[in-house]
Parts: sequence; structure tokens; C-alpha cells
Amino acid sequence: MLLMYISCFLFLTLPVTTFAQGNSSDCANNKFGCFEVPLPGITDKSIDNFVKKDGGIGLVGYVSFIAKIITGVIIATALIIVVAAGYVYMTAGGDGGKVELAKSMIKAALLGIILALGAYLILNTISPQFASKIKEPVFGSPTPGSSSSQTSW
Repeated sequence: MLLMYISCFLFLTLPVTTFAQGNSSDCANNKFGCFEVPLPGITDKSIDNFVKKDGGIGLVGYVSFIAKIITGVIIATALIIVVAAGYVYMTAGGDGGKVELAKSMIKAALLGIILALGAYLILNTISPQFASKIKEPVFGSPTPGSSSSQTSW
């Protein structure tokens, strides 16, 4: 018992070796630094290039990609639920409880599809750049002689 307490104490109190990201030469000149972990579809680790869209798909493109993936997963899951509910409905054998369960599953799945498509429609109505390939603004420093609130786009 004493050995278990000592082992737990040592495990929880001794420092654990970690490896932090070192300063790489390609990230030294970046304003925002570099990603520690690569993102899917992005080969360059520079956050500056990601935001500016010079070296990758850009921030708006990445958010658009994630929104499309989430919408697709929701719709695919709802369609699988509709198929499963149809199977429950066909095999109910006159059991009223199973028939009502299947009907409620179909209604919930169709409501989920409508909500997912509605959310995507609202997102694209508010921010149409999620559906188009417009050019994103480039972040830069103010030019000399201009107002401090203006940046070069």
C-alpha cells in the first residue's frame, strides 16, 4: 500500500519531459508565427500566408470547408437514420409503439436535414464569401502619411 502511494506521488509530482516548438528560421520573420500542428489541406506552416491566402486556401476558405463538411456529415447521418427508421417501420409487424417510434425517427431526421441546410443557407446569406471564390483582404501595415486606422487591402 505504501509502495502504491509513493508511486502515485512520484508520478504526479516529477516533471514530465516535453518538447516545445523551437524557433525555426522560416517563422522568424512572420508577424503571426507558425502553426505547431499542420492543418488538413495546408502545406505551409506560416500563419501569415494562411491569413493572407498567398500560400494556401485562406481563413475564409478553411472555415467554408469546415462548414461544408459538417453540413455533409449531418445530412449523411440523417439519411442513415431515415433508412433505419424505414427498416423499423417495415418490421414493426403491427406493433403500434414501433410504428410511432419509426415515424418520430423519420420526422426528427428530416427536421435535422432542414436545419442543417437552413443553417448553411443563413451562413451564405450573411457572408456570401463562404460560397464564392472572392479575394480576401491582405493584412499589412499602414502606409506613411495615411490614417492609422487604414490598412492596405
